[in-house]
Amino acid sequence: MTHTYYASEPVVDNFYFVNIPKCASQTVRAWAAQMATKDADIKEPFRFCILREPWGRLKSTFAYGCGARYSYNFTVDMIGEWYLGNPPSNPTFQQADLLVHFGTQRSFVDGAPCAIDHWYSTGDMRQLRSDLSAVSGCHVGWQQENRSNYTQQFIIDYNTWFSANESALEAKLADDVELYNTTF
Repeated sequence: MTHTYYASEPVVDNFYFVNIPKCASQTVRAWAAQMATKDADIKEPFRFCILREPWGRLKSTFAYGCGARYSYNFTVDMIGEWYLGNPPSNPTFQQADLLVHFGTQRSFVDGAPCAIDHWYSTGDMRQLRSDLSAVSGCHVGWQQENRSNYTQQFIIDYNTWFSANESALEAKLADDVELYNTTF
């Protein structure tokens, strides 16, 4: 599984973001663009990662998969079947794109192309913005958060699927729960 590692586009020297899907990627990319246009000067490597509470990340991934990005082509049950171990044998581009989001946070951390010196949770975004402003020497402006809009039908469908698969999900998310709890 691969997911874009934001360190080279936009170019900001000494800025290394270990990017995990559904963990503030768009916000960090926008901040990198701001720093690039303001000629940020990060003197020492700033290598960081953002973790998200695993249960919330799972729900967000499902909402993302059921939404406009994928032309509303996928249902909670379809995504659930793929997530629990029965992915399409010959995935379409949209399916393959979504499957990347199934990787555990642990797998992205363990496969990171650099050491991680700074850890943030999605609840620490104000602190991260402040830290980036400090290390870059330029003001990094606030970004509008990319919030998932959970429709009433999505919530019903997701909760039904979740309840039917809760024990399997606990096992599947155990490494991420441990990573999150030991980091924060």
